[in-house]
Amino acid sequence: MADTAGEDEFFFSKWNAHALYFADPDGNVMELIARHTLANHTNRPFDSQNILTISEIGLTATNVQQTMAVLQTALGITPHRVHSSDTFTALGDDHGLLIVVDQARPWFPDTGRVAGSLPVIATVAQEPGQTYRISVPPCPCSIEIVHQCSESESEVGG
Repeated sequence: MADTAGEDEFFFSKWNAHALYFADPDGNVMELIARHTLANHTNRPFDSQNILTISEIGLTATNVQQTMAVLQTALGITPHRVHSSDTFTALGDDHGLLIVVDQARPWFPDTGRVAGSLPVIATVAQEPGQTYRISVPPCPCSIEIVHQCSESESEVGG
């Protein structure tokens, strides 16, 4: 997927990462990203074995700052690397990010299509033994604890 200038591979200096984008069968914007700060370099040619994890989940919101506050309070996550704005924020770390954008903002790369408001349900393991389900909409989002192990479960590996 190329941006309006025809570029289809992107380097993000603030994130120290390279990325490319494509559309899934339903037209959703998907991203393959190589985060150079992680210790997972390989010299072999790229194939499906190199896809290690889901690194980012995009959430749309009518109020990015309000949604960010809800996620920060519920999950204890903080903004990542880049300045938060009224139209974009990334929460988490290099191992997993929630990308919150205004529903009227285009996803990157700018293809002229706005993010829109589509339902997203994500189950996130924040701490060992704690799993949360994040649902959007409603806005800003709903978060429920799916599993919280007891101290005895934690001691034996839950």
